[in-house]
Amino acid sequence: MSARASRGRWLRAVDALAIVGLLSVLGLAACAPYGAALKRRAAFDFDCPEAQVEVIELSDGVRGVKGCGKRATYVLTCAGPCSWVMNSNVEQSATPAPAATPTQTPPPAPVESTEPVQPIGGLGVSSP
Repeated sequence: MSARASRGRWLRAVDALAIVGLLSVLGLAACAPYGAALKRRAAFDFDCPEAQVEVIELSDGVRGVKGCGKRATYVLTCAGPCSWVMNSNVEQSATPAPAATPTQTPPPAPVESTEPVQPIGGLGVSSP
């Protein structure tokens, strides 16, 4: 095999790798807006701030989302413009969000009566 043929094969291999790398980067860049859209959608569905929403990749086009003690599964559908569609009920997650600390109200103050105590039936028991 000549040096020229060997060099040509090497350049074709480098070109192929460059094209695959470029397509991978473009593919990831194309998916980025979908991730932001999913966070916005789940924040709305959960009635939860976007900063508290966490997205987990379950498989290609399927994401698990949790936040504010809730979780659900979303599927990417592309029948027309692509969008995330909830594929499960919103459930309470195994670790619910911390509840607000209830404030305790003090017990009511005792009420003092100004009426005299009357004896009951000669048993020496007084009624209030």
